[in-house]
Amino acid sequence: MALFKKIKSDNGITGTYHRIGSITKNHSEMSVEVESYADSTYREQEKELLSLASRKDDLISRLSILTGSPITEESQQEIDEINAFFDHYQELCKIKDFCAFKTNVSLDWDFGETISFETIYKELAETETIFSGAELAE
Repeated sequence: MALFKKIKSDNGITGTYHRIGSITKNHSEMSVEVESYADSTYREQEKELLSLASRKDDLISRLSILTGSPITEESQQEIDEINAFFDHYQELCKIKDFCAFKTNVSLDWDFGETISFETIYKELAETETIFSGAELAE
């Protein structure tokens, strides 16, 4: 879930895809950090990197096993696939920051109400000038 709207940061960077990065609740106020991306592809790459990182250790172990045994045609194919995985992983790691800029917003909130991400996104689009008129995306 995210908001779509073309927004230019104070330093001239344009973001079109905005997602909640963190939420902090204090009394009747909620502080929301919104991470903005040039477009949704950068967020997808960020999610992909996180997913690949969770598989990395298992593949290192597997590669160690494969290269510690006599290499067959099948094991060479698996080694090549693992190496391709790491090549792709390294390319994604070169991207220093997928998020272009961040915006901090404070929302007044009655914490007796049910709070969901969708509700917060709607509140941002309806009440915060910077996100006013943004479209809600799945």
